[in-house]
Amino acid sequence: MKTILTLMAALVLTVLTSCQKEVQRYDEMRLYHAESLTLHQVQADSVVRFSDKVNAFVARYPAAAEDPLYPEIRANIRAALVTFSITIDDEWDGEIRVEY
Repeated sequence: MKTILTLMAALVLTVLTSCQKEVQRYDEMRLYHAESLTLHQVQADSVVRFSDKVNAFVARYPAAAEDPLYPEIRANIRAALVTFSITIDDEWDGEIRVEY
């Protein structure tokens, strides 16, 4: 009985580990992530060039989009492109906020 339980546990463990999707990691994504953290210090055209560079890399290596750093890189790009905001406080209609 103990042997059967051990074999079943080994089988379950094998099935669970074989179902996990292995994510390929790229050194470039770590570098892009580090660079994306400084995007708020540069002008919008530099942010656009950086975004184009990341998009070109992901187009060439589609598996890079599965890297856990990729969503954070995209979020940092979006945040850097918000250059200013306008807030209008109208006493009748309430506050209006517009971001560009």
